[in-house]
Amino acid sequence: MNTKPSTKNKRFVPTYQFIETDLRRRIETGEWTVGAMLPSRQGLAREYGVDLTTVQRGIATLIEDGTVRAESRRGTFVAERVSGSPSGGIAEAPSSSLRRPHNSMETGVARHALGTMGIVADLYHQIDNPAEPNTAWLGAIVPVLESTFRNAGGETKFFNRIEHKQSSDIAAVASLLESGIDALAVVMPQEAPGAIARVLSSALDVPIPLIFLSDQPLKTTLSHVFYDQQANGYQAAQHLIRCGYRRLVFLFPYRAAWVMERIEGIEHALIDAGLSSGALTVYLQDHPQFDMKEPDLAAAMAAPLLNAGLMDGCGVIAGNDIAAHGIALSAIQAGRKPGLDFGLVGFDDAPSAREMELTSVRPPFSAMAEQAATLLARALRGEELPAQIRMRPYLVPRASTFSSSTIRLPE
Repeated sequence: MNTKPSTKNKRFVPTYQFIETDLRRRIETGEWTVGAMLPSRQGLAREYGVDLTTVQRGIATLIEDGTVRAESRRGTFVAERVSGSPSGGIAEAPSSSLRRPHNSMETGVARHALGTMGIVADLYHQIDNPAEPNTAWLGAIVPVLESTFRNAGGETKFFNRIEHKQSSDIAAVASLLESGIDALAVVMPQEAPGAIARVLSSALDVPIPLIFLSDQPLKTTLSHVFYDQQANGYQAAQHLIRCGYRRLVFLFPYRAAWVMERIEGIEHALIDAGLSSGALTVYLQDHPQFDMKEPDLAAAMAAPLLNAGLMDGCGVIAGNDIAAHGIALSAIQAGRKPGLDFGLVGFDDAPSAREMELTSVRPPFSAMAEQAATLLARALRGEELPAQIRMRPYLVPRASTFSSSTIRLPE
């Protein structure tokens, strides 16, 4: 294994090993059941953004230990008996393996032994209502961080940037260090991860375990858990293709790196389905002010397309649920209905998506938090932290998409 020489004892995880562990996790969590066929090697290479050799190397160990079986000219299938012991650099055993009985004596000893995890986050960050917790993102992560680490036998201390009117991660970390912490989780870091790590190094003789949680990969070798934006786009497109759509539309009034990554994921899904990239039409605008609470911009973009029938029979992917909300409102005015005249998918599984029965790709918030807390607990017991842990989002199908038998294609 390639280990970076550092006093922090962080290590790189080979890509093939990450793929092996992630495939094992997906099998163990039921994404593929016994007898199910895994995606093709080419499809997995696209999904993970690697070459075919790396994917084959990642699958080789799963074949050797009997987790999957490869059948010539047919594919790779989940074996009847699935190994429950992940191998490789990213250990992802369920957090239940760390849980202890909650009697007063044992819990007290375990927590004293494990230590305290500090958490830095903006818990109150709802754009449309700052007084309410952001349950769609931070509000879903912080409670799981706390409960998972406490179930592992530790204590937690939370620093809310918003509540303390403190925009500096450095000040938040300093405050937590003064109160006494043994590990640190920073959710959506606002300052450079390296700067935060340097504060820990300079303040302590022995750096404490540190992990970040983000909505994108960080440009650092420091440990971080993130979810894959390309996988976001891939799952949205794959769902619409499976519903029978052969023409896709992506619409969003803003440009950003994560938007382009979602579009790349959509293109990969089209190619894997045997469709050309020409099956996707992209509509983007360059509005300077990003206002997530307003669906009006997306509605204005969609109106002429809906009135001209350019969305009829298409699978429409909005940049997020707010934009999907705007497209749905515009469709009503144009005499169209998502789930009848066209399919519609958004991202983030916001409350508006549930209210309007819009299919959405949900970020794996709970899984990210559980993974981060579990890894920190293991680090406090002497294990090394992996450098990068990528989590997959989940598609939540609702009435705005439908089966191919009900698709109304334009004449």
